[in-house]
Amino acid sequence: MIPHVSRFRPSSCALLAAALATLLGAASPGGIVEAQSAPAVERIVFLGLATGDSTYFRGEAIRVRVAFTRHIVVSTTNGEPYVELTVGTNVRRASFVTSKLNRLDFSYTVQAADYDADGVSVAANALKLNGASIKARDNPSVDANAAHGAVAGGASRKVDGSRARAPSRAASTMCRGPRIEAASTSVAKPGYCR
Repeated sequence: MIPHVSRFRPSSCALLAAALATLLGAASPGGIVEAQSAPAVERIVFLGLATGDSTYFRGEAIRVRVAFTRHIVVSTTNGEPYVELTVGTNVRRASFVTSKLNRLDFSYTVQAADYDADGVSVAANALKLNGASIKARDNPSVDANAAHGAVAGGASRKVDGSRARAPSRAASTMCRGPRIEAASTSVAKPGYCR
């Protein structure tokens, strides 16, 4: 049974709030207890898909997103954060691209020497601040906790930098509709698009 609100007197509520504030170590000026937990890494995900046979080729971007439990603010005045990716036996640095709400986005461009048949992975605690600061948006005095678990490699994220991605047909060479010789005729001939 839920107790009826009228059973609690205002003075009792104030005492209860003060006791909770003392136990938790945080209280707002109005006496309401506020949780001041630091934003923490909630998950790390790879964005987009590798092309071809689930393989990233030379020149392609491997994009990574780090999501926090709360909205954050990033200061890059003294440096930019990065994520260390494990590509084969090598550690590669995914550079900071942007932040929005509770997430940070990073990108790494595959180089010729990169190869990973098991799939690119992220080791535990691979988010590096590098002089940057990440803080709670609603309370800039609270630093984010950058610790996180590992993200295992996967068959959908293989890497082969020895090959460039097969060229795709450029949008400018593709036609939508019949190919014609001149605008005044509808005879299909190679070389022109309607």
